[in-house]
Amino acid sequence: MITMLGQIVEWISVKDRMPLEDVEVLGYSPHPISPIMIVMYLENLGLGWCNGEDQFLEITHWMPLPEPPKTE
Repeated sequence: MITMLGQIVEWISVKDRMPLEDVEVLGYSPHPISPIMIVMYLENLGLGWCNGEDQFLEITHWMPLPEPPKTE
């Protein structure tokens, strides 16, 4: 669970809802080496989940990325 802009953001199951296509999100995979990564869902290209290197990742949950830090 993450708090963004005063709101609690929880993991969303891919069974409940998918993110917009071509939008980076934080994804969770049961893979033991790197279970949390930035991914995109690319169904329109027939690729599924992609992290920029691997395709066909097994993502079970996702959440929006937090806003980047403000710079002075």
